[in-house]
Amino acid sequence: MIHHSHPEIQTIMKERFGHERLITIATSDQNIPYIRAVNAVYENGWFYFATLSNSAKMKQMEENPVTAVCGPWFNGHGLAYNRGSITKEENKHIYQMLRSSFESWLSDAKMNLDNTQIVLCGIQMTKATLYSQGQRYDIFFDEGK
Repeated sequence: MIHHSHPEIQTIMKERFGHERLITIATSDQNIPYIRAVNAVYENGWFYFATLSNSAKMKQMEENPVTAVCGPWFNGHGLAYNRGSITKEENKHIYQMLRSSFESWLSDAKMNLDNTQIVLCGIQMTKATLYSQGQRYDIFFDEGK
């Protein structure tokens, strides 16, 4: 196992996921798995995406925060947290990275940044497997909010 802060892992993760990227997440509700694609960005052991606070995925993650993540040559799991409004000061730099993924939402008359239901979801990774140039990396991440 290699720590996510290892320079080689940081470089690969930043190149592959350090910008807006479509990934797949899996949640569960009453032992039934649910999978969906979200536009997310990776930073320092976390995947972030914007969503509505009352969405099915947020409800499922609040009930059971263990969430699987899958992307190009990457899979793992972590714990999901509602990080609050996308416009909170501590969320603004992530919002800037995700801005284009939900600009189309903002053209909808009922959506705007003043809508407190738009939240930043963060998935703090715990373990993952990453493949790059024929090499397999089993990665562990720090735990804790």
